[in-house]
Amino acid sequence: NILNRLANEGIDAARLASLKKSVKADFDFRQETTCEFWMDLLENRFVYGKDFYTRYLAQLNQISLEQVNQALADFVKEGGRLELVMYGDSNHSN
Repeated sequence: NILNRLANEGIDAARLASLKKSVKADFDFRQETTCEFWMDLLENRFVYGKDFYTRYLAQLNQISLEQVNQALADFVKEGGRLELVMYGDSNHSN
C-alpha cells in the first residue's frame, strides 16, 4: 500500500531535500569513521574499475523530484516489490 501510494502521489520537495541531507550525512560519517568505506571504494575502483566516490555528492545533488517520482512509479508499474522479514531473536540463522 505504501509503495502504491508513493507511486501515485510521489514525494514532495521537502521530503526529497530531507532524504538527500540524510544520505549526505551518512556518506560523510562513513568516510570519516570506517575503514570499510574506503576498502569498498578501493575495491570498486581498482578491481571493478568503478569510481563511486569522485562525483557522488554532485550526482546526489542533481537528482530531481521528477526523477525520483518517475522511478517510484516505474518500480511499482513493473511489479517491483520488497519484502522485509524481521525475527525476534538474534540467533536465527535465516
